[in-house]
Amino acid sequence: MRLELSPAELAQKLGISLGTFRNRYANSLQAINDRLKELGEELQVVEKKKVGRNTIFILESIAAPPPSCPPSKKAGSPPPASSFSPALTEHEKEILNVLKEKDKREVWKRLVIAKDPSSVNQKAKKYGLPKSTISRWVKAYREKGIIGLIPWKRESKEIPEEIRREAEKLYANTHMSIKDIHRKLEMLMVEVGEYVSYERLKKYLQELHKNFKHEVTLRKYGRSAAMKFTPKIGRWKKKNPFT
Repeated sequence: MRLELSPAELAQKLGISLGTFRNRYANSLQAINDRLKELGEELQVVEKKKVGRNTIFILESIAAPPPSCPPSKKAGSPPPASSFSPALTEHEKEILNVLKEKDKREVWKRLVIAKDPSSVNQKAKKYGLPKSTISRWVKAYREKGIIGLIPWKRESKEIPEEIRREAEKLYANTHMSIKDIHRKLEMLMVEVGEYVSYERLKKYLQELHKNFKHEVTLRKYGRSAAMKFTPKIGRWKKKNPFT
């Protein structure tokens, strides 16, 4: 379960006034989580973020680590001194389950540290890692999710054919946003072993739409909508994906 609560809503859940929340809890995720634990709530705050002028607290269910990736003393696993066990989304569990064992242990370690609600300084002491490394993992997770914690090889110049074909199919035949398409392709990226950034995929699909506007519109919205666009021939270096 994942909740997005305003300060007032979170204060109500904690059973305190908004003033008390702002004075004692608003700037300490650990204090909030300690209070939730005292109340017997199976929730923990994993992130505090700004949405416009408003502050939002992200809460997730507390869950045990997946059986396929338990904390252990093997190399790459979370330090045994940590008792923190992050709540995982279904998508995160799926990604972990298809990773190779070595990468799985490394991603699990990074995921534990990135989702730990403690401050960077506290995590540096707890896990024995440089603050710069922890900050980099936290930033990668915040911006890209679990896919940002995978130790990818450098991207090649061309988008892998399997990923390109699936991206073209989803873009031309569904009403999914490019952001949703990118997220759906993350599993395929793991299987192929190559990461394609959102910016790179967006640029490719926008170019596809520009050069095949008739074909894309025909598949998305039907013949009547596509009639106002004249098919362009021979203007794109790549082979027409719709033939």
